[in-house]
Amino acid sequence: MKLIILFIYTALLSQDFYYNNNKKIYLTPLDTHYSSAFKAQSGVDEITYTNQNSQTLKTDGTLIVTLNDDVDLDTFLDKYSLTLIKNVPDRYILVKCENINTVLEISQKIYKDKDVKVSSINFKKKYFKR
Repeated sequence: MKLIILFIYTALLSQDFYYNNNKKIYLTPLDTHYSSAFKAQSGVDEITYTNQNSQTLKTDGTLIVTLNDDVDLDTFLDKYSLTLIKNVPDRYILVKCENINTVLEISQKIYKDKDVKVSSINFKKKYFKR
């Protein structure tokens, strides 16, 4: 019985999610059937998920972040091992995770960081015309 409870607890903790408007949005990774050799040769460097509404979301490991005014940008980037892609002063920064497989984990940590006003994964979504 204890083993079953432990298994369920572990399964719940290992779910992929990100924060959006103070809510956890759970994701399910999709298998894209690309081998690592193909990804390295073709430059495919993104992870595909589906959310609770069955929307397909793709990420290339980039995050959109707004920092508090008194935060040093270089210190923040070093703290989370991020690379600066774009800095729009007084608005936001666009950063990339060194390892795309850790983008959800890093986005969760950044979301809870007291030095951050806003953070979000830069998802690519397909929109359909009505």
